[in-house]
Amino acid sequence: MGKNILQSVILIMIFTILSRAIGLVRTIFIGQEFGTSLEASAFMLAFLIPNTIFLFLPGALNATFIPPLKRLLTEGKIAQAHKLFQKMTTVTIVVHLSVGLLIWIFALPIIQLIVANASLELQALAAELLRIMIPSLFFISLISLFSSTLNTHYYFVLPMLGPIINNGFVILAIYLFVPTYGIHGLALGTTIGFFASSLLMIPFILKEKYTLIPNWQWRDPELLKIGERMIPILFASAMSSMNEFIEKFLISDLGDDKIAAFGYARQIFQLPLAIFLGSIAIPLFVLLLDHIKKGDLFVAKRTIEKALLSMMMLLIPVTIGFWLIGEELIAILFQRGSFEAESTRITANALVLLGLALYPLAIRDIFTRTFYALENTLTPVIIGAIQIAIYIAAAFVLIPLIGFTGAALAFAIGAGIASIILGILLWRRIGAFLTKDFLLTFLKITFASGVMGVVIFMIDFWGSSWHPYIFLFLSILIGVVIYGGLLILLKEPLLLTLIEKGKRRVQRLS
Repeated sequence: MGKNILQSVILIMIFTILSRAIGLVRTIFIGQEFGTSLEASAFMLAFLIPNTIFLFLPGALNATFIPPLKRLLTEGKIAQAHKLFQKMTTVTIVVHLSVGLLIWIFALPIIQLIVANASLELQALAAELLRIMIPSLFFISLISLFSSTLNTHYYFVLPMLGPIINNGFVILAIYLFVPTYGIHGLALGTTIGFFASSLLMIPFILKEKYTLIPNWQWRDPELLKIGERMIPILFASAMSSMNEFIEKFLISDLGDDKIAAFGYARQIFQLPLAIFLGSIAIPLFVLLLDHIKKGDLFVAKRTIEKALLSMMMLLIPVTIGFWLIGEELIAILFQRGSFEAESTRITANALVLLGLALYPLAIRDIFTRTFYALENTLTPVIIGAIQIAIYIAAAFVLIPLIGFTGAALAFAIGAGIASIILGILLWRRIGAFLTKDFLLTFLKITFASGVMGVVIFMIDFWGSSWHPYIFLFLSILIGVVIYGGLLILLKEPLLLTLIEKGKRRVQRLS
């Protein structure tokens, strides 16, 4: 099992990198075409709703649908498992068609609620784009259900192809539809992309002998249990996603360009989270579920600790990198066409402070999935509400002091406090899950990151006249070499183990 999980993590990471790379290319094209204009802000505002559902619905279904489906398959109750899938598909389609209809009818009031202080032109355009993207909700529901079902059969990589296809269609839309329909063509391309992503997985669902024929017999104990667990998880996920809605509300009266700037900054900010955390999240949940169901709490605790250490080793240097070379990174990626120097400046300012939330968000997600594996879905909901309250309170204090970037700093503060509270509650629930190895690795990572940061700062000081591409390339390359080299010299076991496994894999392939 361990080997299979490791292979899945590696493959998921590869496809996540590919997916995010194509997504970044998509955003670069959007930035070149629309910059931080009103049209770009309207699209990002409208896309917020389907994208939010796309981000949290797969995770919610994974946490609630995989355990009963996996149990039925393990017990050999194949027919019951297939019927459960049918019923779940029927419920999911009905719910999301109904929600989509309501959002289509009330699109403008919904947009006005999110950005009450934005210009009327921005609100009206965002509502138009939202209506074009409403069918995406239906396709997203299918993608989420199909992904969870395929994960149960250990298809971890296939669902990762969906975002690649989706982003590809959006890029095509920039060339096929935008010249004729403007920003409306981008919204149309987004909907087509989600449709293509859902279509991709149907042959594999049918291959596993599932059927898409509706089943209206909803009085199923398993289905009711899924519903009972789904509601608090959806609330928890909604709480987490509410941060971005609140962000739009908080900055809506500070200029329409700030909404687009935050959108571009979040695209960069979410890259390391998606690549590193996203690669281990689903296999980690399955692994924790197996250990906890077997009563092997000791191994589960060590799994949690390794996940926390892995995220620390990967995300702390990224956070420092955002601070030191964030503006240069934004300039190289986006500053062309309609994306001007001022757009780079405000986007980089948001990115620098958003970066402080990277590791706290990873910690929170790991703890949340552990609570789900323990079949405790209420605690993450409560902590999610506390995080939002802290976020809003901090934003009202910080925005008058430092401007729109106060929303980014407030978000990081809320995530940090929420992760600490979740950690304390989990500690009380299962006992100590950190050993002295955690403290030792923390000290090593802090030292290595600090040295890396000083060297990059010196490169920035001495290389101010260099070509931006050369400066960025050398900064990243030297930073990675110094950081990794110091951890090797300090004999960090986590990194040494990964290197050793990599060597053995290369030897087997050669």
